[in-house]
Amino acid sequence: MTVLENIAYPLRSRGIGRIERERLAKESVTKIYLDVYSGSKAKEPVRRSASERCLGSGLVREPDIFLMDEPLSNLDAKLRGVMRVEIKYLQRETNTTTVYVTHD
Repeated sequence: MTVLENIAYPLRSRGIGRIERERLAKESVTKIYLDVYSGSKAKEPVRRSASERCLGSGLVREPDIFLMDEPLSNLDAKLRGVMRVEIKYLQRETNTTTVYVTHD
């Protein structure tokens, strides 16, 4: 499946129609800056982190809360700083309670 199809999959199992699934999945990939990869297959050389894939499929479900277990642990110091800002932005953009565990 493509990145977009993977992110839309949870909606398919809920019985949401194809057009609405695609719309919601496109919104999700845009929020996490994966829209340039939306047509690529999971096995293609462009690698996405597990955190990005999980966040994308989590966003599309429009949850009441995000629980993140050390989402920054495998990142270098500079990227951790960037991702902290991105998580804060995403939380404000979606107005979703967000809890993440970190050792920092």
